[in-house]
Amino acid sequence: MSWMVYAEESWTKSVDFVTAVRRLKQHFSALAFDAEHEAIYGRGEYSPEECQAIAAKYELGEAICDSYLSYKICDECIIRKLRDAKLEQFSEQLQAWKDESSESGEEC
Repeated sequence: MSWMVYAEESWTKSVDFVTAVRRLKQHFSALAFDAEHEAIYGRGEYSPEECQAIAAKYELGEAICDSYLSYKICDECIIRKLRDAKLEQFSEQLQAWKDESSESGEEC
């Protein structure tokens, strides 16, 4: 997982809600890759089945971000869908970005 710290340096910088979603999509992709890698080459902390379930959860998060970036769902929908997918930490981060954007007077 330490490789992710270096990878984050090249990810999209979050300056508004859309770029925050782009960055979150990159984060989900990296987390899914890490879980899949652990399933194959793991040290036994998690079973391969657990790792595959975790990877699937992050892949779902990535798909939700894709839906938003393809204009298929709205701001509120992405937050709700992430929450429904048990990705609350990430939905809270996006909610904070949304709240921050609305406080600064930005329009959707």
